This record gives sequence, C-alpha cells and structure tokens, in this order.
Amino acid sequence: MAHRPRTEHEFTVNQWQQASFGLRGKRFVMNEVWGNHTHPDLELNLLLSGQVSYLHCGKRQQLKQGQLVAFWAGLPHGIEVVSGPVDFCWLGIPLQQLLIWGIDSLQLSRLVRGAMVIDKQSPELDRLQIPRWIEELDGQGQSRQCAVLEVQARVLRLLGSGQGQPRTTAHLVSQIMDWLGAHYPEPVTVADVAAGIECNPQQAMRSFKQTIGMTIIAWLNQLRVGVAARLMVHSHLDLNTIAVQAGFGSRTQFYHHFKLAALTHDRNALGGGCQQLTREEQPSIELITMRTFL
Repeated sequence: MAHRPRTEHEFTVNQWQQASFGLRGKRFVMNEVWGNHTHPDLELNLLLSGQVSYLHCGKRQQLKQGQLVAFWAGLPHGIEVVSGPVDFCWLGIPLQQLLIWGIDSLQLSRLVRGAMVIDKQSPELDRLQIPRWIEELDGQGQSRQCAVLEVQARVLRLLGSGQGQPRTTAHLVSQIMDWLGAHYPEPVTVADVAAGIECNPQQAMRSFKQTIGMTIIAWLNQLRVGVAARLMVHSHLDLNTIAVQAGFGSRTQFYHHFKLAALTHDRNALGGGCQQLTREEQPSIELITMRTFL
C-alpha cells in the first residue's frame, strides 16, 4: 500500500490518531512539548543536542545524545520534557515496508507490545548518516533509492533480520491495522474486518497472528486502551462515555482491558517479575492512568 508523502503543514503531532507518515524523515529544532499521539509506523529517533524525555507505552525514557532509539509508534507516545535548544532527527517506516524488508519476527512482536530498542554502538556514524537520509528521502530518483536501501540496512542491523513477508501478506496486515484504526469505536468481529478489506476471515487471522504475534482482537483491544487512556488524561468525560468512545461494549469490559494492559506494562517494566496482585492491591483506574499513560 503506497503512502502519499505528507506536505509540510500535514507534518504535525497535534492530532491524536494519524495515518502513516510514509517512509520519510524530519529534522526538528524543538522548543515545545508534544502530547501523546499514534501513527502506524516504526519510529527512529536520534537526539543531536538538548534534552528530551520520551513517554512511550507508560514508560519514561530519557533520550541521550547520539543514541538511536526505535519503537512502535502505533502505541501512545509523546515527548514529555524538552530542555533546549533541541536538535532532533525523526524517521518513520510504515509497517508494510518493515514486513517486506523482513525484520526479525520476535523483535517485531516485542515492538508492537511496547518494547523500545536503543542502540549505543554507532553514534558518530548515525550523526552523519541520518540527517543526510532525511534530506534524500524527501527527494526523488536515485538519491532517494539509495537512502531507502541504507535505511533498510540500518534497521536490519538494529533489529535483526528474518524472512521477508510477501508483498501480499504485508499489504494484508497493513490493511487490517488501517481498518481497525478507522473502526475501533464500533462493535468489531474478525468477520467484520475480513468483510471490510474483502478477505477470507481465516486468512486474515492466520496472516495477522503469524506476522504480528498477537490476534486481531488483542490488537484491537490494545488500540482501544490507548484511546481510552488519552481520553482520561485529556478530557473531562465520565468513564461510561469514555468506554463507549473507545469502543468497549460496557464499562465492565473497559475496566477489564484497561487494568490488564496497565499491569502488563508493569510486568514489562519489571522484567517480568511483577507478582499477581490481589483485588485489594490492584491500583485504581485513576492511579493506573497517572502512572502508566501520563
């Protein structure tokens, strides 16, 4: 699926949910905080100067100058603190492109669940290459083609290589994610997804699970949790309204998936060592929001 490059005025993080930016980059001189947002791309960040603290999937991460950071931008993320002046490089790579390139499937599964990959090995080379790639990706012809190949090589070195997915599979999985992003507020079944993209339901389920490492419905619930978290932080809506707008069928389902997601983040942050909490020990929805998604 081809992604139209965004024009300058479209390159913004003011919207909550956005379409893929396509394979492109941007160099920013920043002096403001960016709120939480999502877009279905792998995001690479390189801080050249200044101080930036990222909030991704409930985890605060201080970006250090010269370290290349990769994460899945389909989960809520934003820049929490900026102490400048900040010189900041951003690269976005659509899911379909990643699947065709063939990044390691286990690494992809970790990324879509909220892992962050930080490379501390080649800061000087990245400082030279990435600003050049950003300029060349904005052009056409041979210079852009060379930049795409160099970005591909850098991503595969960073994340590991596996078997590339056929273009048909990559296109199908991207279609599923795009469809879910447009229809998450509605009651959704796998049959609905398959009908929406004109695909066999079994093929859709099999391709998605084998590629992403989670089921279609699990991905949908993860997306809904992110939407609900943002509404809790950035609106004055009551929980019943939030549950409806995020796509949960009831307030009970909202509680279940929200707490499950937050406790999963806690386990990940503790390296899997978080014990099962009793009902009395489980944090409140409000506390989970403050600790995990703010």
